Amino acid sequence: MEYSLDDILPWERVKPPLWWPAAKTDVIADRHLPDGTRQHMVKGRVEPGLVIQNAQVVGEDDVPDAQFSEHLSHLSK
Repeated sequence: MEYSLDDILPWERVKPPLWWPAAKTDVIADRHLPDGTRQHMVKGRVEPGLVIQNAQVVGEDDVPDAQFSEHLSHLSK
């Protein structure tokens, strides 16, 4: 499925950050791409193309221009 950057929703912050045992780090934001792919943002940098438990993992430092929603993630408490 092809989609444009305009179709991608902004990141939704996870507050407080949620410990993700499989990644051994905290999820600080998440979102879904138009094709249903899950993405989780974690602190720092990650290896490009990293996928854990069927979710693409993105490092906060790897996307300095990330856009964030005013709404919190469903993972937030």
